[in-house]
Amino acid sequence: MSPRKIFEDEAEQRQHEENCASLQRALFSGSKGRSIVEEELRNHPAREVHQAILDLRVKYELLIADLEELSKASDEFWKKALRPGSDHAQECGLQRGVWRRAFHVAHATESLTESVLAAAKRFAKRKRMKGSKNKKYEFAIPAFEARWRTFKDSPLVEFNWALRGRLFHSCLINPDWMGHIDFESGGRRERFLLKKSVLYSSMEWKSKARQYIERNSVASDGSRGDARREAIGVDLLDHYGRYAKAIGELVEWFIGELSSPRFGVSLGFDHHALDEYLDWRVATTPSSAPMTLCGFCGHPYTHSQQRKTKG
Repeated sequence: MSPRKIFEDEAEQRQHEENCASLQRALFSGSKGRSIVEEELRNHPAREVHQAILDLRVKYELLIADLEELSKASDEFWKKALRPGSDHAQECGLQRGVWRRAFHVAHATESLTESVLAAAKRFAKRKRMKGSKNKKYEFAIPAFEARWRTFKDSPLVEFNWALRGRLFHSCLINPDWMGHIDFESGGRRERFLLKKSVLYSSMEWKSKARQYIERNSVASDGSRGDARREAIGVDLLDHYGRYAKAIGELVEWFIGELSSPRFGVSLGFDHHALDEYLDWRVATTPSSAPMTLCGFCGHPYTHSQQRKTKG
């Protein structure tokens, strides 16, 4: 793969292509040349930006995959365990499968959330607050602090944090299964409910988390509670679906900001640095087959590798 056209200035583009060619030659000049290439890649100013973007993408993909697995495990539990004459040992095994995946999703949500803040702090400056010994982060992306505060202070996130930190670690809740006809889809819908009575008896909830429980609890037929139907509890899958959507929107926006040329300029390096770094990775990947860049991780790969993956 030839270096892409990333510089408007012809002289800068020629220099970029020469740098790629130089690194490629060094790669085949023995162990010393390889160490030079590795050092150049390690010291490239955009390496950390690329790593932060990749980390966020991977952890978001893990969350989505874990959520799909939880949904499948829940569906299997309903179909096989809650039937007349079902085997008790099988029922317990299926229930353990649901909780194992619930643990995975719980940790995936928090890991991704913490990674967003960690990535922002990686490129932030610490400044001492006037009249205080404390220091405050000055984020490289000005809009980040407001976006982060809006997300982090929401009832959704407060409930999720408490659910993971207390219930999943100290007070395991048995699933309360409920089936009903979903009139919107015309099919049967099974729910794994975290009952309000159990939630409230298990711990004290902060106001926003309590507000979330009341607002998102459903009745036995899946509708929101009203004067005639008492809302029983929070649907676990619906909750994680809402969380995945909210954190996904934040991650998508954040990656867009990290990928923006103006972000590189704010850190003091050329606005084409991220593209340059990715081209350097292609140039220093020995292969006889044509190379291209993966749209997900930014790593170079051959077309033959793509065919194997699809097959």
